[in-house]
Amino acid sequence: MVKRGGGYYKHSIPDIGLSIERYTEIVPADGKFYLIKSGEIIGSYKLKK
Repeated sequence: MVKRGGGYYKHSIPDIGLSIERYTEIVPADGKFYLIKSGEIIGSYKLKK
């Protein structure tokens, strides 16, 4: 799943509970991309690379 718009970004692989998110309801609104595993933040990155 990929959603984008207005800075919002979410790409997830539901089968393994992994996602990368920015400006979603579960991550800080600081412009960083957050790696989420099973609902927990496991990393943050300034760039999506």
